[in-house]
Amino acid sequence: MKNSISLVIMMFLCLMVLTACAPPVHDDPGEADQVSDSNALWTGSKDNHFSGKHNDFIDDLMLNGNVASGGNLDGLVSTQAPGCAVGVLKNGNITYLQSYGYAAVDTGWTLDTVSPVASVSKTFTALGVMRMVEENLVELDEPIQTYLGNAGEFADVTLEELLSLSAGVPVGSPNWTSAPSCPASMPNSASADWCLSHPRVAFDAIKDDISLEAQTDKYANISFMAAGAVIDQVSYDSDMVANTQRGYEPWIWHQLGHWADDYNVAGELISLALTHSWRHGDINPYADGFDCNGNCGNNPPQVGAWLDAGSHEGWWGPAGGWSMTIGDLARFVALIDNENVLTEDSWREMIDVRTNVFNDNNIGGIDYGLGVIVENWGNTPHVENIVWHGGDLAGYSSIWFYSTMQSNSYGVAIQCNSNGGQATSFGLRAYAQAINDYARSGGNIYPEQDIVIGFATQEDAAGPYLIDEKMTRLVSPSSLHLPWLMDQDIVLDITRLGRNKMNYTLFAMDVTEGRTRAQPSKVYALGTDRYVPKRFSRTTPRMVKLKTEAGPVQFNDLTFDIGFSKSGTHLAESRFSAVLDLSQLETEGRIDSWPRLCRMAKQLDGVTCQPCDNGTRSCLPVVYEFQATRLDREIRP
Repeated sequence: MKNSISLVIMMFLCLMVLTACAPPVHDDPGEADQVSDSNALWTGSKDNHFSGKHNDFIDDLMLNGNVASGGNLDGLVSTQAPGCAVGVLKNGNITYLQSYGYAAVDTGWTLDTVSPVASVSKTFTALGVMRMVEENLVELDEPIQTYLGNAGEFADVTLEELLSLSAGVPVGSPNWTSAPSCPASMPNSASADWCLSHPRVAFDAIKDDISLEAQTDKYANISFMAAGAVIDQVSYDSDMVANTQRGYEPWIWHQLGHWADDYNVAGELISLALTHSWRHGDINPYADGFDCNGNCGNNPPQVGAWLDAGSHEGWWGPAGGWSMTIGDLARFVALIDNENVLTEDSWREMIDVRTNVFNDNNIGGIDYGLGVIVENWGNTPHVENIVWHGGDLAGYSSIWFYSTMQSNSYGVAIQCNSNGGQATSFGLRAYAQAINDYARSGGNIYPEQDIVIGFATQEDAAGPYLIDEKMTRLVSPSSLHLPWLMDQDIVLDITRLGRNKMNYTLFAMDVTEGRTRAQPSKVYALGTDRYVPKRFSRTTPRMVKLKTEAGPVQFNDLTFDIGFSKSGTHLAESRFSAVLDLSQLETEGRIDSWPRLCRMAKQLDGVTCQPCDNGTRSCLPVVYEFQATRLDREIRP
């Protein structure tokens, strides 16, 4: 990596003062490159709170598969691919990120490893076009020659036909054996690298050599290259586009990656980059591709590090040339769920099925919208709606997966550095579905955090614990300041019930010094859980109404994650989560405007307000960290 010492110093200073430092921009051949050396490390630093965590179900599925439990999925890592990474989401929030195995020979896959996402790039291109539609720069039903001038054989083809694979473009690849000369009309015409960055140059080279076919529903990469050429050209021609967003890659990066123009916004995905040959060795760590073909146990051959130096990656970028970290691929799913990029109307336009696509083996069955694969999408109650796209490239496979049913949505992102066996886009689709089904059945999709404890018996953990209001703080959404000022003390009582089981009860009460028994005014049974040494104990979600300065406030889905200290005198590393109705707090006069708080939570923290029982979208998921001291007394209901 270039300037590695300076980069390490810069990253250290950035992490020390996160809100005051942003990734630099440096020059690459021909024009400014928005993807600097540090972007992958910067992105990884946003995700490092997942490092060292684990989730039993997800980790076991990725490492060992589900054959032992009656399924048909092998372990992805080691057998199907040297390395993989996974991200899981619920209601637009990332709940779990994990990496497994090796990104390269003797190099482990980490949360800042960058890997190609192949045909997932088609979704990025479609979103880029839809952003131009929203900005009134292009129209879906307009022939592309309107924007490209001489479009050759594509003169009457529309953007909608290109993005839905319904233009009759044949399956196959142009025979690019060497980079052509840059047209004299292009800026920096002496730079071959500049030409290779721009799909409009590639389209100009092939527009007269491709004959459209009568069969219009074929999975053709060239369709998306042509759509990328339109983005490339229009972004340069329009006075409405900022200079920093001119060109296909800068437009996509600013619309999807740096969409908030603030590097500190949690939802940005700034590791997003085309896999240009000049970046080989520049962004590190990166994933090398391997040819396992379903058997990675016997020194599989290495396909290459990203794309070879002779590849025309900028030209193929709109169809399959993007790369990113697993955290940013998961954040991309969050962008869709939280409507941070497109309006709901534009998203509905994208997922409207236009055609049933056939691949190069003439096998059909893929319902295709605009750059997305659509399954069962509609408004039918109790039917899961699914939209996704995968990617396959020599040595790599990937997928993003998004599903909704009734009030909950889930997402899964997976990357692997092999392409074959079950490590293909449709193979990963099965793993994503398995995680999705587990989440929908109520399975835990959050980290199961280990702590060190030293109780000799379960009885040592039992007892009432007074939650310290002064040591309670809101950690999500971290940018908001919500009240936690109770009229009464809150006591969590933990009682042993039989072998390895603990009962949790929440008391709202006034704790008086010197009393041997404390009488609560409210009692809430939170449920009974199995007590597992060296693990947090999680209570069952409950609806609880607590008295606050603003009056009674309802805490929906109240759940405690409890860690026990070694001494047994307090609860350590503990949290509780709940869903608060902000409109109720506004009615009580405790906050000024619930819509403003919802907007802040979404923009600054990526946390989205959910519909409440009355239909108002004012219910905000919150997480508090707290400390609690053990009381030397008995609590009686």
